[in-house]
Amino acid sequence: MSSEPRRVNDMPLETPSIEQLSRIIGNVAVPAFLLDAVAAFISVPISRMNRVIDRSQFLHGIVDDDPGRS
Repeated sequence: MSSEPRRVNDMPLETPSIEQLSRIIGNVAVPAFLLDAVAAFISVPISRMNRVIDRSQFLHGIVDDDPGRS
């Protein structure tokens, strides 16, 4: 018996079946779609908060005696 570790080239290669490939691709793709969905969901409240902040800064920049104040 050889005490030498097996090299990668010595291992027999088995090609995966179509079902195994589809499962692998599905397992890889699902986290990416989930991450995209979370990012899109978070971007909506962030953009709305930015609009509120911009509007607040604009309104605070208007003096009380301004006739165009609404």
